[in-house]
Amino acid sequence: MRYKDKISWFIELEKEGETIPALDKEPEIYPSLVEHWRCFNTLNTSRQMGFSSGYIKYSDIILYMNELKMIGVENRIEFLEKVQTIDNLYMSEKDKQNPKRPKK
Repeated sequence: MRYKDKISWFIELEKEGETIPALDKEPEIYPSLVEHWRCFNTLNTSRQMGFSSGYIKYSDIILYMNELKMIGVENRIEFLEKVQTIDNLYMSEKDKQNPKRPKK
């Protein structure tokens, strides 16, 4: 998310006919995963930092679901698993960039 603060400006330039290489690499977010992605983006900055960044805490995801007033055990388990999967993929990519980071 290197360009997160500029994304709306990039989109406007693209509408005007400009080619924006940063947008070519932008992942497609499926509609069924939008809320999971929002949760990941919100909690991404809450991870514990030390010599390296840690995974998003289970308790933070639970608090997020509580804020959404999410009900149903199956819904909550599925939501938790999907957010953790997104986080695992994110951390896996970070590991490729920094192979000295301690593993989970």
